[in-house]
Amino acid sequence: MACEYGRKFLSADAGSMSVSGVVWFSLFVAIAGLSSDVTNGFRLQNMMQATADASALAAVSDLPDSITAVSTAVH
Repeated sequence: MACEYGRKFLSADAGSMSVSGVVWFSLFVAIAGLSSDVTNGFRLQNMMQATADASALAAVSDLPDSITAVSTAVH
């Protein structure tokens, strides 16, 4: 009886589309996660560049006094 049920289960093709659906869904989720991570990386890179530019601009405003310029750039 159990062997007969096993053969019937293995030969059935009613759910064969769900296997490819799971594969495609996993692929789409992985691509969505990767694109989110890449976008976040570019956003952080732009924020760090803006911070470095603002720091350099603040230091240039105090340039004749090099000690104050370095202090302004660091803080």
